[in-house]
Amino acid sequence: MSAACATSSARLPRARCRASRPCGGPATCSSKKGKRLMQAEAPRVGVRHGVGHLYWRLLLWFCLANVVTLVVSIGITRQLERQFSARQADWQALAARAADLYTETDGRPGEAFNAWRKQLRERQIAVGLIDADGQVRAWPPRSVIEQRQALSEHPFVVLHPRPGITQAGVAVTGPDGRLWHFVGIQYPPRGGVFRWLAVGIEILVSLLVIGIVGGWVARSIGHPVGQVQDAARRFARGELGARVGPPLVERNSELGQLGRDFDDMAERIQSLLERQRGVLQDVSHELRSPLTRLGLTLELARADAGAKAQPALDRAEREIGRLDRAIGEVLELSRMEVQLPGASRERLDFARLVAERTRDMVDREGIRDSRWSRVLEDGLVVMGNPVLLGRAIDNLLGNAVKYSAAESVVDIRASRADGRIWLEIADHGPGVPAAELASLFRPFYRGTNAARAAGSGLGLAIVARIVAAHDGTCAARNREGGGLCVRVELPAA
Repeated sequence: MSAACATSSARLPRARCRASRPCGGPATCSSKKGKRLMQAEAPRVGVRHGVGHLYWRLLLWFCLANVVTLVVSIGITRQLERQFSARQADWQALAARAADLYTETDGRPGEAFNAWRKQLRERQIAVGLIDADGQVRAWPPRSVIEQRQALSEHPFVVLHPRPGITQAGVAVTGPDGRLWHFVGIQYPPRGGVFRWLAVGIEILVSLLVIGIVGGWVARSIGHPVGQVQDAARRFARGELGARVGPPLVERNSELGQLGRDFDDMAERIQSLLERQRGVLQDVSHELRSPLTRLGLTLELARADAGAKAQPALDRAEREIGRLDRAIGEVLELSRMEVQLPGASRERLDFARLVAERTRDMVDREGIRDSRWSRVLEDGLVVMGNPVLLGRAIDNLLGNAVKYSAAESVVDIRASRADGRIWLEIADHGPGVPAAELASLFRPFYRGTNAARAAGSGLGLAIVARIVAAHDGTCAARNREGGGLCVRVELPAA
């Protein structure tokens, strides 16, 4: 292996790749994860953008829904018309009534006959009379005249030329012994109840078909999208192993491609973060070893140095300690990001946990208990990891003590509001410029007022990570009269 390759391998001690050729040649990966990463990094061939199978499938189902709606609506309407036709008029009774009422005035039907025909028209029935010589005495509709021969062949005949339309011919004898041939036609109801019934049926069928087809299409699309959304949310919460997985990624569709792309992206990000953490831990370990040796060398030098060199040696010792603490916090943040997603949770009495951490700080740091002003409400229960939440509370308390005067009081309040548990820890220190409040929870950020205080800028960043992993929020504000107030909110159990 060449020097360049050796240097690269030294920089990435956790990478599990081996060179199959001299430097500059392609590399092969010894792990399955590495192979998946190399496949993810390779450009995809055959992935088309624009109109695809999903568009055609939606168009097909939309057209199919419209066709089914049209066919079912027409079928139901025709069936109603047939049922209406089955309830035909009593043609023989109408013929007898026509023969009884018919009289002529100046060669035209009388008023009584015309009034009766008008009543029948309101029922969508039109009638006419033809005498024995074939002369039309009361004009029937044109369509009946065209069918006159067929209607006159038998004493009584009923025809259905079209769905919903009935034509009838009846031979009848009047009171004066005169022979008449009665003809009539009955139309389906136009307007009114039948019309609105047909419209209502079409609307109902349309809603039913669209609801069934739309529900199926929405489910076939919404379920896969929900799988991707769930995986994305879990990944955003820190579960780096969250994947969409089968059966979605096995589908040969746009949604299946979306699932595969998400899994490839998540695999790539997880690998990069693991490499970063591995490099960070290795670098931190490599830095601590020289710091330990520097400390030992400093102690040996202190024994041989004179009184004038002691202040410089003391300052060097403080700087070594400060650097060692900073490296420790970097390692802690790195370990915590791995630990948070899989941390176990249990029901915790949050007020009790806060009280325990304040007492522990009194014993551990030698702080007087009178510095705490505690107002903790009872019955504050949260679902959380006691170790991680305890670390967050320790960081908040330590931050308040660090930036307060030696004799000042730290106010601690915990209560419940709108289904959430909140904790406020406020000091009487210099506060933070308003423009810097939003940056306090960023790693390694130190405000302008923190220049004289020891620290690495990771305390509040660790708090933010722990609180976010418990589905909570944290914010900071300046309190009236001076000082900083940090508020943490967690969901109540």
